[in-house]
Amino acid sequence: NYGAEVFLYTDASGCIAQRTICRSLLMFPSFIGPNSGQVPANAQILSATLEFVITDSGGTQYAYQLTESWAEPTVAWNSFATPGLPTTKGSPVSFAAPKGTIVITITAFVQNWVNGDANLGIFIMSPSTNGVDYRSSESAVTPKLTVTYQLA
Repeated sequence: NYGAEVFLYTDASGCIAQRTICRSLLMFPSFIGPNSGQVPANAQILSATLEFVITDSGGTQYAYQLTESWAEPTVAWNSFATPGLPTTKGSPVSFAAPKGTIVITITAFVQNWVNGDANLGIFIMSPSTNGVDYRSSESAVTPKLTVTYQLA
């Protein structure tokens, strides 16, 4: 478990043999609800973006909507029914990973969550052996979810 690390890492090379981090999980657990600053359940999502800071660029990345639960303090490679490969829903969002700030669109994931899918977060992986380093929630510049919606 690497939940306290200041970086998220994705890489397709040496995941198990070298005991390195090679897949990343993100969650924004309390953004849906009735309170100020939350997105109401059943809202129509006009746009949803995820902003990252990449400190080491690499190959193409894929973000997936997770459908298998996990918890930051205990998650590990073997936490999932298929070790290292949690279950997901729908098509992934493919994106390039240049150094600097990037923004990816995850509108479909967020719409699914406000429509009632369990908000179990996002899984990021890559088939590239050119790994990518992202700043995590423990870093000075955290991943940022921005949602624009209207009430149905």
